[in-house]
Amino acid sequence: MNEPFRNRTFMLGVSIVSIITVVALVGKYFAPHDPLAIDLLHRFSGPTLQFPFGTDHLGRCLLSRLLYAAPLSLGISIFCVLMVTTIGVCLGVASGISESIDTLIMRVTDIFLAFPAMILCLAIIGALGPSLLSAVIGICASWWPVYARLVRSIVLSARKREFVQVAQVSGVGHGTMLIEYILPQLVPPLAVMVSLEISTLLLTLSALSFLGLGAQPPTAEWGVMLNEARPYFVTAPHIMWVCGGVLSFCVLGFNLVGEGLRDILNVRQMGDY
Repeated sequence: MNEPFRNRTFMLGVSIVSIITVVALVGKYFAPHDPLAIDLLHRFSGPTLQFPFGTDHLGRCLLSRLLYAAPLSLGISIFCVLMVTTIGVCLGVASGISESIDTLIMRVTDIFLAFPAMILCLAIIGALGPSLLSAVIGICASWWPVYARLVRSIVLSARKREFVQVAQVSGVGHGTMLIEYILPQLVPPLAVMVSLEISTLLLTLSALSFLGLGAQPPTAEWGVMLNEARPYFVTAPHIMWVCGGVLSFCVLGFNLVGEGLRDILNVRQMGDY
């Protein structure tokens, strides 16, 4: 039970993610200014008591915009991970359990995997038009095949285990066998994959917004803020450093949680089998 607390990587990641979560949930209530308020008299202001992180090219408070952007950027990333995980798990389990539809599901999966995920995502956004909703649809439609493949392989491997075969011979129903014997084996690898994918999708969504394909100005979103700061990197580098630093901090936290979970769950599995 104390094993997670002895893993420094995991605990550091949990600490960072906890801070990020608290900021995303309540940070906007402590924002010192309106994130959309324009103040041309304070353009490119450095850190001051009035503007702790400085201001951007329109005089907007960077701290306020970062606090308002946190729930949007993190919330959309987590939503995308949950969606692609749900789609992948449902299709992967169905493919691994039912041989009659296995070929169909896997051929459809192969078609999606034939295209690089980012290229397919960009194609969908191009067809729907640049927006945050288009970015979410593009990501959900292009990321699920990896999860489906992983889940299918785990289910097929689990069906070959002796205790599953014994349960099947003993007359255990398919639903009971799935819930009690197979699905628990999906939890460890999916927990690691999801924690790592949150950081990946956070970067992807920010990159799409940075390119003008995701969230649109004047929305307070980290990718949008980085794009707006790009032309002024030489004259006002603090804008990009602040936005990039916050994004990097979040990615680091989720990556550390994923790495720590992988170490912890690998040890437990070795001890169980």
